[in-house]
Amino acid sequence: KWAAASRLDEGFRILDAATGRQVATCGGQDGKSRGGTWAPDSRCLAGTDYDDSAHDIRIWDALTGQRLAVCSGHEEPIQGLDWSRCGRFLASGADDDDGVRIWDPETGACLRHFQPGPETVWGLKWSPDGQVLAVSYRDGDVLLLDAETVQTQRHLHQKGERRSGASGLAWSPDGRFVAVEFRRPGCSILIWDAATGE
Repeated sequence: KWAAASRLDEGFRILDAATGRQVATCGGQDGKSRGGTWAPDSRCLAGTDYDDSAHDIRIWDALTGQRLAVCSGHEEPIQGLDWSRCGRFLASGADDDDGVRIWDPETGACLRHFQPGPETVWGLKWSPDGQVLAVSYRDGDVLLLDAETVQTQRHLHQKGERRSGASGLAWSPDGRFVAVEFRRPGCSILIWDAATGE
């Protein structure tokens, strides 16, 4: 029903997907926002700002533009952001060794902070059942983490030519497969069986 659009010189514009009519605006103080991701119920939008507060996550009421919470704690720019399917948790990943954080989106409190790998996080995505968090890295590594213990369940190894820049992540609707987009060399997509890592 709703769509969110942003540009460098403005915040998020909330649009009626059927008509294209703007119904609200969400954004930081300077209006420059990025990385928008919708809550499962479509009532809230989370994103970061293109300014000195780019290490913070802001959560807005999508229809009023009211800021509901701020998640502060990352020391490096945020590269990945995703809501759990139940809407109770928000996961984020950042540059360098800043790692992954799990947040309470209602209060902005950081519930977990961990570093599952040594590289910059480039993407993350909850599984459809919320039991697994897939995390991808700049060097091409992809880990499947138990959402409760944050222990590695699977390391998705590549076969053949080594690819890097693992940015896009997607689970199949039934949670059986994970698709990963790689940027180098050239754009490519690999698909793994989440249960076996093959």
